[in-house]
Amino acid sequence: MIIMLAEENGLCIPSFCADYRQHCLIETPKSWSDARSYCRERGHDLATIDDMGAMKSLLALNADRAHDQLWIGLRHGGPERWHWSLADKDFYQEGERDYRNQQGGDQYVMVRAVLSWTGAQVYCRKHHTDLVSIRNPEENQAVWDVAGGGHVLIGLFKDAWHWSDKRNSSFRLWEEDSFVALFSQSCAVMTSAGSGGLNQRSCAELHPFFCTCTRRWVVKVKVRSEDIREMNDPAILKQTQKLLNEAALSNHHKIAWRTNSDGQVFTKEQCQEEDCNV
Repeated sequence: MIIMLAEENGLCIPSFCADYRQHCLIETPKSWSDARSYCRERGHDLATIDDMGAMKSLLALNADRAHDQLWIGLRHGGPERWHWSLADKDFYQEGERDYRNQQGGDQYVMVRAVLSWTGAQVYCRKHHTDLVSIRNPEENQAVWDVAGGGHVLIGLFKDAWHWSDKRNSSFRLWEEDSFVALFSQSCAVMTSAGSGGLNQRSCAELHPFFCTCTRRWVVKVKVRSEDIREMNDPAILKQTQKLLNEAALSNHHKIAWRTNSDGQVFTKEQCQEEDCNV
């Protein structure tokens, strides 16, 4: 078997809203359902893990306490969905999560081994990047060429695990022995051993847990420009938003421009004398 793996009139921006997620560790052991209720009663939810960066953040919160297993928001049940194994946002450039530009066959490595899909995923993540993601016909052809027409494992998987807050994160970092025992109601815990991992446990077990809270911040920024119409151009707004992301905000955020009653983002504002002299 072959395993494939990859991979000057002071204009004002009124306000943009930045949403970002923070986590908190609740050390009182509860069942998964009670833990979710605890988080939701406070306007939060059980933690969703989007990538290894989020996993490391949770491990850091638990570093001084060393709880062996902690509930997160992943639970088995409901319809099965297809996902790609590689979830890390750093792997994808803008627009590539659903459609990636072809980079040629040299980005792929073949490993000849007889492994289960989960075993192959663990191997790829340990020695390379992940099982390969295929996002367009060109990549499909490149993988086919490297495989020489043989049967290969790729990073596409289907499961019935869902996050409590309805996020569609494909992040799964199952430990190799995660499914030795099967439970009628299975929920996921994050383990603290090594670099972390996920294991499935009975939802009735009592464990500490992580809540995720989303906080909204309203930020005002002043800029100068000769042309207000230019500043309201969608391309300019998009570029400004990108610069703000890169300059000041965390990795877990969402920015939305707040418009005025006339539907515009930028409005004219008489600048104060001290601002005009800048």
